Amino acid sequence: MAFTFGSGSGVYSLGPCGESHCSNCNAVRPFDMLFYYEYWTLNYLGMIRRKYYCKHCQTCGIGTVLADEDVDPYFKPIRFPFRLQYGWVIWLVVIVACSLLVAYIQAIKPR
Repeated sequence: MAFTFGSGSGVYSLGPCGESHCSNCNAVRPFDMLFYYEYWTLNYLGMIRRKYYCKHCQTCGIGTVLADEDVDPYFKPIRFPFRLQYGWVIWLVVIVACSLLVAYIQAIKPR
């Protein structure tokens, strides 16, 4: 059986979040809210390992990472792909099922 390991990242644009002072442009500019996430995979079933929000200047592209507490609840509901959000649960179920199957076979095997 072959195992495929991998990693990746994704970005969701959550829309405009108003105007703020941009330290790079040195002016008041419109900003967008972005949501970044990184994940690991094993045979295409993954686990989210890092996620964060970023306030991103529309003009120059420079962003600031925000703490979860600083983000407006309007931007909070993010839906990840099922295989990434619950992949670790599927692997856990497969491991427990295989362990139980081996234990069952060992129990019924004639000695």
